[in-house]
Amino acid sequence: MSSEKLYSPLKVGAITAANRIFMAPLTRSAQY
Repeated sequence: MSSEKLYSPLKVGAITAANRIFMAPLTRSAQY
């Protein structure tokens, strides 16, 4: 994945994230 995609906004449902870096801890915590 290029760094341009990594830092681009990501929309998930009603939530728009400023970048995709937060996705890793978010999905890891969802397993519990």
